[in-house]
Amino acid sequence: MAKQNPIPSRCPSCLANAMQQARTTVTSVVKYESAKHTVVAENCPVFVCGDCGEQLYYSETFEIIDRQFRSNIGILLAEEIKKNRNALGLTQVELAAKIRISPESISRWEKGHIRQSRSSDLLLRLFFGLPDVRTCVHAAASDFNFGREVVHASSESSWDSESMGISILAPTLARSVWQAECINQSNAPSPKPANFDDSWPCRLAI
Repeated sequence: MAKQNPIPSRCPSCLANAMQQARTTVTSVVKYESAKHTVVAENCPVFVCGDCGEQLYYSETFEIIDRQFRSNIGILLAEEIKKNRNALGLTQVELAAKIRISPESISRWEKGHIRQSRSSDLLLRLFFGLPDVRTCVHAAASDFNFGREVVHASSESSWDSESMGISILAPTLARSVWQAECINQSNAPSPKPANFDDSWPCRLAI
């Protein structure tokens, strides 16, 4: 996140000695995945010049804007990634190896230095939210032929999940994909799957 700047003794615009603390609604433009997003964050702390109205932001301001932006597009917060990784007893290096992401990326995501892409966020949500996905990811990592061809639900696959001790819960995966679509689309698919778990996006299933 952005570091707090020292409070100037004078306004950088009009040079008046009139800077004061305030809380206000801030409108900011955030660039994410090659697109610009307008974010409106309420109750942000700022320094305001009493003479010309110039506003200066500091660390908490940027943190509130970031949280609002993540909420708007539906990606995990930095602290949620770290919390779920710790709940699984994984180091950053171990999680990175399991989902084939660099450890440096995991570190930056958890510190909030960069935002994970939507595709990476979906992978994290599936990995954290579904124990079967964690099992499948572990098994598929050792099978270099897995995923090279499409396997339909009614087809027989040489990748025998049952013999590997894996219980694939198709309805659970369907609900997960449904919610991921809700996150990335303005209009959610209909109808909602049965027994849908609304807490799933930020909940760790063990």
